[in-house]
Amino acid sequence: MAAFLRKYRGVCLFGLLVLVVSGCGYTLVGQGSLPRHIKTIAIPTFDNKTLEQGIEDVLTQAMIDVYGRGGKVQLVAEHVADAVLEGIVRSYNSDEVVEFNEQNAPSEYRLTVIVDIELRDLSTDNILWRSEKLQGTAEFLGGPDYNLATENENKRTALEELSKELAEKVFALSTEGF
Repeated sequence: MAAFLRKYRGVCLFGLLVLVVSGCGYTLVGQGSLPRHIKTIAIPTFDNKTLEQGIEDVLTQAMIDVYGRGGKVQLVAEHVADAVLEGIVRSYNSDEVVEFNEQNAPSEYRLTVIVDIELRDLSTDNILWRSEKLQGTAEFLGGPDYNLATENENKRTALEELSKELAEKVFALSTEGF
């Protein structure tokens, strides 16, 4: 084993460097958990940079639900909060086909949402945690086998599911670190 490591040391180090540099897309500024003075948090409605109306409300509500039951901080209005969690919806795509029916028509789609999230300490104006291009995905049934109302309901359910998953991920990363 030692001979292998000596022989391929450069390759191993390069591989490790690639993993570290490419990382997971998250930037943790400061320590891995919330500072002790952060007892309250505000979560204003996310900014929506897409053409899809209402997704910012679904994502924001999922964050509020997760942080509200998380027990680490109390949700309050921004003017009295110790920290603020802000988000920007950067991308929304529901056109990726993942499955076709027997007639070779689309029958299942993938919904992908990309957000930027930032947790900022309002007393110091320091960024505690940031993640750019955080992505959530969920599949939904659609296409010619479904009427438009059913497909839209399936798409809405997929958005709610991926919003909950993103909120859980953001909560864990922003309060616990890696």
